Amino acid sequence: MAKTTPDTLPQPDPATEPLTLDQWAQALSKTDRRVELLNAFVATQRAAGIFTRTATEWGVAYAAFGAQPA
Repeated sequence: MAKTTPDTLPQPDPATEPLTLDQWAQALSKTDRRVELLNAFVATQRAAGIFTRTATEWGVAYAAFGAQPA
């Protein structure tokens, strides 16, 4: 019988794994230096009551938010 190790277990797909708004924003802040845009996005999502999405959904919403006219 084969041994089960962490390497042999199925790994969740990061694109479909739910992330909280804070987890996603912290991860994005390591690569995206537009802090004002990110903070505004986080504030609007909190005000709308949206706290959990997949990474893909967060990315789409952030891109749409960034494309809005000022």
